[in-house]
Amino acid sequence: MALRLTRSERADLVALTRTQRGEARLARRASMVLLAADGKPLSSMARVFGTSRYGVRRWLQRFEIERVEGLKDLRRSGRPEEISSLER
Repeated sequence: MALRLTRSERADLVALTRTQRGEARLARRASMVLLAADGKPLSSMARVFGTSRYGVRRWLQRFEIERVEGLKDLRRSGRPEEISSLER
């Protein structure tokens, strides 16, 4: 599953993989997209990331629809935060 990336998307994804402060999950998802854009097969990506082909495909499909924003976690139900991210 080869993806086409714009230069700015590629730069954003590379920055996500190199950041020290970001979430590891987001960096991992960005790495999946970069490998897919380079033409790596799903099977080899699944082995590299220790997940299933389905898991890799799901993130790639979400990226195709929502682009970089699609790699972020969705809001989850549950108890609301008592401390905002700004206060942290």
